Amino acid sequence: MSLTSELKNRNSPIRRWFDSRLNKTVIKMITNHNQLLENQEIIRPIDGVDFPLVGSAIAKALAKYLGNIYEDQTWFTNCLAQVGAKALKIEYTFDYSITNSNSLEEEALKCMLLGALENYARSRNIHKIIQPFLQGEKTLQLEAQYFKKWLPSIQDTSQIIGIVPRTWQTVI
Repeated sequence: MSLTSELKNRNSPIRRWFDSRLNKTVIKMITNHNQLLENQEIIRPIDGVDFPLVGSAIAKALAKYLGNIYEDQTWFTNCLAQVGAKALKIEYTFDYSITNSNSLEEEALKCMLLGALENYARSRNIHKIIQPFLQGEKTLQLEAQYFKKWLPSIQDTSQIIGIVPRTWQTVI
């Protein structure tokens, strides 16, 4: 017998087990929540967002945040992003990216760079976002075309980074 047929059969021991643990309050809360979500507009992905890079950037942003709140000035020591930067001989990009920023967008880009450097250390694939730094760029004073290309990912990353402190405080 399948689990579905067991659950449909009110006399089944499996069905009785589930019924005995059914919490009507929780069911009501879930139903109300689902009805609320049902009426919300679907959040659609933004064209041009590099989701794997954004994910890596969020991990780096969280590491920076935790390093700051726990006053750990060595959070980045020997991390994979540093290994990647050394292998590519662009340590200045890593050094610049681990500093704090005045804006969420700049911080997002720095975390994206850290994520790309970590990815290089793991896979030896050079992400396009670090190309200008391989050609000698030493700051984020890059061409407008560079920022235009990465703007959707920067915006997505900065929005998530912006909620990290509040979310972290809620969790702990």
